[in-house]
Amino acid sequence: WPVADASTSSLMREFYRIRETSAGNTKLEAMQQAQLGLLRGTAKVDKTEAARAMIQVEIIRVAKPTAPAFNLERLDAITFDGSETWLVTGLLPPAGLAVLYGPPGSHKSFVALDLAIKVAAGRAWAERPRSLPA
Repeated sequence: WPVADASTSSLMREFYRIRETSAGNTKLEAMQQAQLGLLRGTAKVDKTEAARAMIQVEIIRVAKPTAPAFNLERLDAITFDGSETWLVTGLLPPAGLAVLYGPPGSHKSFVALDLAIKVAAGRAWAERPRSLPA
């Protein structure tokens, strides 16, 4: 598959290296070892590959401009009257846009997965009940 960044490319190269050299490892164990290698610095990100990936990303951005997927609204034009229904009370509406943001490594993906699982199961999330039935 196409890989657009150097760290993913390095991760996959390390994963396949581990799979080829360690006969007893499962795919999960090999991926875990490859991730730990990148985190610990024992598996290096190729700087040439990194530069090539950044150039490719820039070329893609210039070569294929796209129209915006949605219109931006001014913050003062968005109102809430408190009667809205929520998937998670006061946090996640049943329609529209919700944003989960934070610095790299702040576990956003894990929070998003936990939130999605709780909503799908009809359970409260972080002591915030659901407004809509499951």
